[in-house]
Parts: sequence; structure tokens; C-alpha cells
Amino acid sequence: MRLFLHIPKTAGTSLSDVLQKAYGADQCFSNQELYARPDELAAAFCELPESQREKYEVLAGHYRYGFHELLPGEHKYMTFVRNPVDLVLSWYYFIRSQKNNPLHKSVVGSNMSLSQFVTTVAEMNNLMVRWLTGAMVGGRPIPRGACTPDMLEQAKHNLKERFCFVGVTEEFDRSVILMKREFGWSHAPLYFSRNVSKTRAPRESLTNAERDLILENSQLDCQLYDYVVREFCTKVSDHGVSFQNELDVYKGNLKDYQDLAHVLQDIEDSRLWRISRPLVNAVDMAKSIKLDTRWSMPQLAGRKAARPQYGSGPAGL
Repeated sequence: MRLFLHIPKTAGTSLSDVLQKAYGADQCFSNQELYARPDELAAAFCELPESQREKYEVLAGHYRYGFHELLPGEHKYMTFVRNPVDLVLSWYYFIRSQKNNPLHKSVVGSNMSLSQFVTTVAEMNNLMVRWLTGAMVGGRPIPRGACTPDMLEQAKHNLKERFCFVGVTEEFDRSVILMKREFGWSHAPLYFSRNVSKTRAPRESLTNAERDLILENSQLDCQLYDYVVREFCTKVSDHGVSFQNELDVYKGNLKDYQDLAHVLQDIEDSRLWRISRPLVNAVDMAKSIKLDTRWSMPQLAGRKAARPQYGSGPAGL
């Protein structure tokens, strides 16, 4: 089983969508209530009968390295990393917009600035290295400034020895194609971007002082990110020119799929759902077909709607 170690704000929600389409939702264990409570998540999984546990291909959650020690058997991790500046910026604005987030009250209630957030919240000090080493003290994050170069090397070692896949948020589509090839999927599932921080300010809005402060507190994360990107680019290059060809077709299909999803959402929001049956039928048709990256949306338009077929291959859209 693959353990999806979901580092916050690394496009993990979109990846969960991809994984459920690749393997089938019934083969991906994900408990939303326990998603960010690792001990309880592991306990809920372990309480299942062994015959049921064995059917799962993926177990996803906001947990750190070391989660595998809570589970029976041998497992490999997978994760995504993100540019540290964008990661911190996205995390700050996401917390501000989510009233149910544990940090929301302290951040919004005190009108905490981005700079104060970076220097106050311990997790913003090399967040990815912390999660990929599992560094904790008494069940709590290690103090600010406690991350060391040795921890960076341990994170790299963990990625090399215990992870079956490491993707890059900024190269999400390439990551999907790479997963498809390395995991033997018959097609690359399409996805709709989810859990995006709509109120997030662009990176260009940062002052030099804010950017420098984030970088100062993310020095090890920056080195880790550069390491992962180099390894990722090498793997993509090893697949040759056919990789880019497949990616180009995938991006074309993805654009059509996401455009259709946006139209559907607009209709739903405008309460015109009941009188928009032709479009609804078209969407039902698109969802019912196992979309292969060799097909384009115009080609799909000529196919009849059908119920999903769950055979030996991955699930459909």
C-alpha cells in the first residue's frame, strides 16, 4: 500500500482526486474527519478486518514521516513538494480564510501579518523538512530554529529509501504523467483543481523584506526543494521525447475537462441546473468514460453515454 504523506498546500487535494480516479475511490482509504489526526487515522485503519485492509492501494492523510510505524506490514510513501515561498504564502492565506482551522483564531484574531506568521508559527520554519523527517518533541513540533543540516540529509535519505514517488506541485501535470508511467496506470486521470486559496495574494505582491524573511526561515526547505526538482527532472528526461508528446495531449484533454467543469459549476451556482439537461447529459457522458490521453474531447462528443465500467483497469473520470 502507498502512504500519501500530504504536506499542507502542495496540491494534495487535487492529487487525491487523481488517485481515486486511478485506483477507484473504494481502494483509497481517506477519512476526512481524521485526515489531520494521524494516531486516530491509523487506529481507524487498523480496526478494519485484514481482508478489507488488503484491498486498499492508498492511505492518505496529513501525517508526517514515521506514520508507517503505526501500521502493520511494509509500506512505501509518496508525497509532493512545493516552492517554499509559495508554500508559506498559500498556507498563510488559507488559514485566514478557513474558520475551522486550528490556527485561524490566533492569526485572524490578532490580525497577524505575514511576517509575524512566519516568525511566530514554528511549522513555518522549514515545514517540508519537518514533515519528511517526522521531527517532533512530546507530540508537538520541534521549536523554531531546531531544524539542522542533519535533518535535511535525513529527509533526503527518507525520500530515496522510503518513497516510491515524489512529485512537484509546480509541475503537477508532469507529475501525473510520471505517476501514470511509473505505477503502470492505463491512463492519466483528469482532475479539477481543488482547495485553492482564493484570497491568496500573488508572489509578486511580496515585499523584498517579506520574501527574504520567508527564505531565511526556509533555507533547508529550499535546498530540499532544489534536490527534489533535480531528481524529478532527471526522471522525466529518462522517459525521452514520448513523455512530452503524452504530456501535450494530456494538457489538451485537461483544459477541455476543466472548462466543462467550470461551466457546470457556474450553472449550478446560478440555479439553472434543472433546465440545463443537455449539458448535464454531456457531463454524465464524460464522467462515464475511461478517458485515455489518446482521446480528445471532440472525439468523446461522438460517444454515447454509458455507465462506468470497473474492470481490470483504473476507474474512469
